[in-house]
Amino acid sequence: MASTTAAALVGALLGSCSAPGTTNPPAPTESCTGSPVIDGSRRPCLEPPYAPAAGATTLADGTPFVRDEGGRRFTFALEGEMETTAEALTGLRERVSARGGPLTFLGYGLYCGPPEARRICLHLRVDLCEATIDALAGEVLAAIAEDPILPRPRAELAISLGGLLGPRCGAEEGGCEPIPFSAGGTPYDPDRKRGPRLHLGGVRGGACVHDGECVIAGCGNRCHHWSCPGANEAGTCEGYSFSKPVYCGCVRAECGFFSQ
Repeated sequence: MASTTAAALVGALLGSCSAPGTTNPPAPTESCTGSPVIDGSRRPCLEPPYAPAAGATTLADGTPFVRDEGGRRFTFALEGEMETTAEALTGLRERVSARGGPLTFLGYGLYCGPPEARRICLHLRVDLCEATIDALAGEVLAAIAEDPILPRPRAELAISLGGLLGPRCGAEEGGCEPIPFSAGGTPYDPDRKRGPRLHLGGVRGGACVHDGECVIAGCGNRCHHWSCPGANEAGTCEGYSFSKPVYCGCVRAECGFFSQ
């Protein structure tokens, strides 16, 4: 990783330490705002009313779809008058996304079909529990149908549900410890003191109760609560280097990096 020139970041890691296992203070008032969590999990977000029931092949209004085996991607056929081309699909995406709202994030790429035979299609990703598939698909499909420019390409639309289903491990599970900042880094030592929490890039990581709720996000340089939007995907890619081993875990009731 590239080395940061911000000496203050490294200096912050060398400050006073607090012993692990001490009682965490109240959760911080500023925190990432995650999508809804139902009884500590987002598994219900793969079921009605958020998503069609298992085995269903149509939405409530009769619109057919194909659900992938993981249950997170719903593919809809788009009627059109011409074969799909990258140019036509790009133009359609730009016109529809300009309508704003959730359509702003409409994209296209290799999102449809099984892994061994991916094909290009329009794609919209939302976090689990943010919206129902029926409502979201209805809005996107209506916008595409109202597109004034003809002919339209025959294509597909994939709507994917992103985000983690729950913590990576439970507080009572053995080995549910902080994650090293670097892959293959020095294993966490539960008998050593933890340094103060470090927010790389000034990003707060979300309130937590135990280490298993915290995950490494972005390009491996963010430590977020598992429920933060796009916690396992989104982020920027600044590089950092440290003079001590650094870990992602729950520090003073908030997810963040710390040194040992």
